[in-house]
Amino acid sequence: MRVKLEKPILNKFFKLITNSKKFINWKETVKKLSCSYSTLKEIRKNNVTLSKEVFEELLLFINPNEQKYFRSNAKYFENFWANKKRWKKNYQYWKII
Repeated sequence: MRVKLEKPILNKFFKLITNSKKFINWKETVKKLSCSYSTLKEIRKNNVTLSKEVFEELLLFINPNEQKYFRSNAKYFENFWANKKRWKKNYQYWKII
């Protein structure tokens, strides 16, 4: 499953993580996560969606009251949702021809 946060919410999400007492730096944080440093940079730019596992791991840096806010504002997608969306668009195009 994939998780998407809107840009202002995503900025607040990462700001709370960096202000956390558990946070040292991004390179140390990536060692605890199931993603690479470059992937995390793309997530922070909002270019790619987070995997649910990484989202849950990052939520551990935030206090429980704030976690509820981010869970409620997150949009959840199934895996490969972008590929399926693209396939449907192409299928509709070729169906017309």
